[in-house]
Amino acid sequence: IKSAALTPPRARVQAPLPLGLRTARGEQRVRMATTAALIAASGSFAGAWKALGGSSIFFHSFKTLLLGRTIRTLEYSAVAEREGEYRTITTRALTLWHLRRAIARSLKHTCVETYPGATRPLEESDISEMAVWIPPGFTEHVRTRRDLRIIGDGAWLLWSREDVSIPARVTD
Repeated sequence: IKSAALTPPRARVQAPLPLGLRTARGEQRVRMATTAALIAASGSFAGAWKALGGSSIFFHSFKTLLLGRTIRTLEYSAVAEREGEYRTITTRALTLWHLRRAIARSLKHTCVETYPGATRPLEESDISEMAVWIPPGFTEHVRTRRDLRIIGDGAWLLWSREDVSIPARVTD
C-alpha cells in the first residue's frame, strides 16, 4: 500500500504544439486567438443579454432589496370611537416580523393602554391581524410566510390591534 505522501505529484501533460507554434511568437499567436475567442463569446453573451431584456430583469429582481417595498398601512378598528392610523412604510425584507416591526416603528408615538391608567408604546406583538386590500372590495388575510407573496409594491395593508377578524368582503 502506497501512502499519498510518498508518491510524487503527477506532471501536467500538455499536448505538443505544432512546429510553427513552438516559438515565443507562436505562443503569442495562441494567446491572441484565445483572447479573440473569449471576446467573441462575451460579445454574443452581451447581445443575448440585451435581446432578452437582461438589465431590466436584473433591476426588477433586486429593486426591493436596494430601494425597499413601499406599503400603505391602515389600522382597522372595531371600536367606532377610535380612528384608524394611516402610515406609509418601507421595508426591504418582507417577513411577518419585519412588517409588524415597521408598523410599530412608524407609530412609535401611539400608546397602548395595558390597564386603566397605564400606557406603553405600540410593539410588534400588539398587531394581531393583517390583511391585504384587493380592489374592488375584498381583503386577503396575511397569516403565514406564503401569504406574503400577494403584497406588492404600493399595496394597502389593513392591520388590527384587537383580536377581531378583518372582514373578507367590505361592503358600503
